[in-house]
Amino acid sequence: MTEYEIKRAMVEYDVAITSIRQTRLFGYESQLAEFNYWCAKTDRHKETDKNGVRFQTDFINETYKDFLVEQRTESYSLNKLKSWYDELLTKSKDTIDWDMIIAATEPNNLHDIIKTHYHNMPDEVYWEIVGHCYTMSNLAHTDMEIILSYINDSRPKKEYMMDEDEREFFNNLPDEVTIYRGCSKKEIESGNYRISWTLDKKVAEFFAYEYINLNFEKSFEKDKSKFDVVEKTVNKSELLAYFGGRNESEVLYLPSLNK
Repeated sequence: MTEYEIKRAMVEYDVAITSIRQTRLFGYESQLAEFNYWCAKTDRHKETDKNGVRFQTDFINETYKDFLVEQRTESYSLNKLKSWYDELLTKSKDTIDWDMIIAATEPNNLHDIIKTHYHNMPDEVYWEIVGHCYTMSNLAHTDMEIILSYINDSRPKKEYMMDEDEREFFNNLPDEVTIYRGCSKKEIESGNYRISWTLDKKVAEFFAYEYINLNFEKSFEKDKSKFDVVEKTVNKSELLAYFGGRNESEVLYLPSLNK
């Protein structure tokens, strides 16, 4: 494959596996109708590209079509695509455009890439992916054991969890920092806090009293009496990272860093 074809395959792979997973919501017939619609839009391709297909990468297009027409199981088709993609990345490990993979891949799918290609990616890329998955909530809402398995990795350049502006902001924080967390009173009583905190009290108040976490809340009628805001003054050395996206002024607080 040419460099252009490899880059295109990276984008199409993510679209294909995301579409396969969506079939559990929309059904095979709906997804097949969408597939045929895109195949019919022959004017959207460059003259050098193939027409009458959904995906320009032959293997991806054939596998996805087979999934829909033959109504293959999700696991069968995902494993087939993943094996092909893993082989592609392994063969292209010296020329992989990691920035493009990070930009074009859903955070859920990036987890698989970290596990499979851990040894092929540079240290800063590993940490950039971990930071990206965390701030997109796909990693932040998992079990703490899983989160810590990523964050406690011994690879150097952990500061690359943050982008350049975030690293500069983090480096300029004072030695003592006041942080806040909006959480349930059950969590407060346990003293076993998760690692996401904020430098902005108003953000903590939002998460305590307004934010609805559909993984835990049974309805949109939130019982605010069960939540509160915790305030701590900590050493900067206990903070792992700062994330400035989404206007949340988020910091990762790990007291174990200071032990």
